[in-house]
Amino acid sequence: MPGWRHRMNVLVLDLTHGGDVLALTYRARGEEVTAVDIYGTAEQYLVDHLRNEGIAVARTTPSKKYDLAVVPIHCPDHYLGRAKYEQKITFHRAVGELAHFSFPTIEVTGTKAKTSACHAISHILQKKDEKVLLLTSCGLFSVGETVQLLEQDASISPATILRLSFMEGEWTRGVFECNLGGTGLADIGVVTTASGDNYPIAAGTRRAVDGIVQMVKSTKGTLVLRHPEINMWKVFIPKSTQVVEFGEFGDINVSFDKGMKFGNKPKCWLNVKKGDFPFTMPATYLAPSYTTAVSAAAGVASAIGLSPKKITEMLADFEGIPGRGELSRAGEGWLVRDRSPSVTPISIDWNIRVIEEHYANKDLGVIVERTDPNAKTPLDLETIDKYLSTHSSVKGRYLLETKPSSEGPPDSFEIVSDPNAAIRAHKVTYWCANRRSE
Repeated sequence: MPGWRHRMNVLVLDLTHGGDVLALTYRARGEEVTAVDIYGTAEQYLVDHLRNEGIAVARTTPSKKYDLAVVPIHCPDHYLGRAKYEQKITFHRAVGELAHFSFPTIEVTGTKAKTSACHAISHILQKKDEKVLLLTSCGLFSVGETVQLLEQDASISPATILRLSFMEGEWTRGVFECNLGGTGLADIGVVTTASGDNYPIAAGTRRAVDGIVQMVKSTKGTLVLRHPEINMWKVFIPKSTQVVEFGEFGDINVSFDKGMKFGNKPKCWLNVKKGDFPFTMPATYLAPSYTTAVSAAAGVASAIGLSPKKITEMLADFEGIPGRGELSRAGEGWLVRDRSPSVTPISIDWNIRVIEEHYANKDLGVIVERTDPNAKTPLDLETIDKYLSTHSSVKGRYLLETKPSSEGPPDSFEIVSDPNAAIRAHKVTYWCANRRSE
């Protein structure tokens, strides 16, 4: 019959990371769908809703044959059990095939600096009088003449991008932080960095960098890649894809002077092939710690046709992200606050290195705030201690606990209940916590 097509039998694994959105979308297209709650975390109301929509929900994968298996990039293959399938794709690829936006989109992935890069890109677009739908680990925002928070706890899993494609609004561009790779939807794909924190995924059978390959292979127009890592991506870049390389010795880079003073606007340089363009940034945050993020954002700005002079004008009033490297006076000294779920031993080491190298500080106190020792991702004090031991400027180490713990810190840490004494004891204090800013 004209218009007839085969109804696919689709298997969707994992209801924790947006599998419900994918299952419902496939069902709305007329497919037969089985959704498997592999971690047993789905609320009963969600299970009931899926079943009411005609979706089979299981706790373990049925031993059947499917036309298509849709599985998160981080999901170990053993969850597929004895199921057979004609084709297996990732959540990222599925979203790329299912979603459609009426406006151009930018996707940002990488192992570090994703959120900061997204906000820097959005800031540039806002200055360009665009209206941006912005998704990051800080939330979902509508950015125009003002910034409106639409959702506080939006996930940066690829399924969220599919959900956003159903939203109505007068946005001119989307900027989406995407965990562990890209969907193939983006007109511009950004990889902030793939080195350093290339952690294992899928029960150690894959690594975070493996998911990024999807973005490099499938971005439709332009890739913005870090110059020192370009060789690892060359084999995956389609011939038709334009590439902008950011970072030192790349096509575009943002660098900062050294020997700066807290309280003074940091002097910056936009380095491009045709020369170096000076500008300053606000003194209210640790601007050099955003080097990767603002360099990637400058790469995006170049890709959409902005001149070096225009880029410097737009970055000159970028104020960072609340809670990430905030800088303020504290008595006769200075306080750097770093409060976000992305705080890790590696990010702590990076920020201390920035303080040492760009501000020539030799008396630093470090306060680690352990808000909940039983949290899903508590700060690893042993690893932090090892990093701190490599910095001669660190003269004091303090553990601030808001909840009591039976597990004590390394001997080098002093437990404090009030941070003020520690702050008064040093010229500069770096206070970090892996939680959201207030």
